[in-house]
Amino acid sequence: MVSSLIDEDTKTWRRDRLVEIFLPFEVNTILNIPISHHLPEDSIIWVGNKKGIFSVKSAYYVAKKILESDSQGETSRGDVCAPLWKSIWQLNIPEKIRIFAWHLCWNAIPTMVNLNKRGIQVDVLCPICKNEEEDVEHAVLNCELAKAVWSKWRDCPGNFLGIKCDIADMALIIISQGTQLEETEAIVMEKGVSLALELGLEKVILEGDSLQTIQAVRDKDCIAGIIHDLSKFRVAEVRHINRNGNKLAHELAQQAKRDGELKNWTGTTPISAANLLVADNFS
Repeated sequence: MVSSLIDEDTKTWRRDRLVEIFLPFEVNTILNIPISHHLPEDSIIWVGNKKGIFSVKSAYYVAKKILESDSQGETSRGDVCAPLWKSIWQLNIPEKIRIFAWHLCWNAIPTMVNLNKRGIQVDVLCPICKNEEEDVEHAVLNCELAKAVWSKWRDCPGNFLGIKCDIADMALIIISQGTQLEETEAIVMEKGVSLALELGLEKVILEGDSLQTIQAVRDKDCIAGIIHDLSKFRVAEVRHINRNGNKLAHELAQQAKRDGELKNWTGTTPISAANLLVADNFS
């Protein structure tokens, strides 16, 4: 049983038990699986939808995907990139950006190298830095101007600067890491709700800058522990806010991330966040 691999007191995986049963790479994979704060009884989960509950509709889509994967129909750049194309078209971003991202991954944007390949007589050197030929990777990653833009992305899910990287591979990394970040925010939200209950609060407001996570909580389509605990408050509201409106919480989260451990500040403010707290009080 899975429950025998979890320490009920600390609510963490029992590494000693895992190394006895699984191979080293399997142990690392299991240790990276988040554990619910509530440690519910083991149960059978249907993987056909996010709620884990079987329905005829979800079974239809599962069967449809299996049939499509077995067919020999055309796919963009093969089955390997099929998840990428699906993810791009499902992103909640302006249509023109989705189309640009798709063209980018297909190496179909008018860089100097691509224009030259199509018979247009142009200088293939980058018109901005004049240092290298302007192919897709140079235009998006390696040009000095591109590097300056990437350096401003504080929470970039990957380090792509100065390395040879296929654009499609880069996009897959960013999208997959983005999903993990949303899962992490849901887990952190669950911890916050549990803390509010421990403090005896009756009215709570949950704020977060991940729109997908906030929407999942509103639709009751996320970690069961959050939905269960929210029902215990007299008043519970869930709000989406911009990152700029949540700078203090973001800084505290970053400090906990740097320290590599769960943090709980009660009645004290870390020095690194003190200035942000003062700014919030006067804004």
